Amino acid sequence: AAGFGSGAASGGGTPGATAVPVPDESYGAAGRTTLQERMRISSVASDDGGEPARKSLAVAYALWLVGFTGAPHFYMGDYVTGVLYLCTLGMVGVGWVADLFRMPTLVGRVNRGYEGVGAAQRRHTDTAYVYALPLGLFGAHHFYLRRRGWGILYACTLGLLGFGLLLDLFRMGRLVDRANRATQETTVGTSRTAPERYNDDAFVLWFPFGLLGAHQFYLGRTKMGVLYACTLGLAGIGWLIDGFRMKQLVAQCSGSLVFGSEGVMYDDGRRGARAASTDSHAPRAPYKAPSLV
Repeated sequence: AAGFGSGAASGGGTPGATAVPVPDESYGAAGRTTLQERMRISSVASDDGGEPARKSLAVAYALWLVGFTGAPHFYMGDYVTGVLYLCTLGMVGVGWVADLFRMPTLVGRVNRGYEGVGAAQRRHTDTAYVYALPLGLFGAHHFYLRRRGWGILYACTLGLLGFGLLLDLFRMGRLVDRANRATQETTVGTSRTAPERYNDDAFVLWFPFGLLGAHQFYLGRTKMGVLYACTLGLAGIGWLIDGFRMKQLVAQCSGSLVFGSEGVMYDDGRRGARAASTDSHAPRAPYKAPSLV
């Protein structure tokens, strides 16, 4: 395959052996793998230097008998989840029981991941639920989805007093899609004129911590956030009004996403024409919502 080399091809390898594919670092972000994925690829390489050994569903189920120790996940190369299972006795038993039903899916993902680089970076809805149901009050599912700021916030507020976790259970698929899209954007080298913000995230912060300006800080309106914190959301009036105009606030603070060859997609869902510039990465002005006045 292009971009990969083998010992036999270079003349310096063992006859009959095929090297495990390693992405060329010169490709940039698209050719890099996480440390976890490198460990997984190296750990499953066969003894003779051939292709990675595929995981057995029967072995995984046998290890499930002691699954509260994370044994199946260590076997499949998911060391982070394995350590978490070991420290929490299989996610307080919830993850252990769930793995009994989703083991074929887990093994299939690992085996399909050998066909290409990047599988270790992808996030899955079922795994996010396994993290959320026992440990969501501490933000475990947000840490899994690489939303570290949200994870810390949940850990300090017990899942926004439980309201945030409850809403997350209904929007988990959307959160997983965003995490995977963010990884893809980083891989292909896209840029954004301002941090991307979402209506549902803003509403989660608006209730119940909007009186302290949580949604204002999230939207980058620091001064308004401080004002809300000092006045309890302008005596509750500003907080209530924000509930009706949240979409406009989010649209005003969000920037545009610049693609190398596909034009511009705005955060409110509109797709614009490619920037009229010789530089395909030239930023476009962010979309401004119409004034309410």
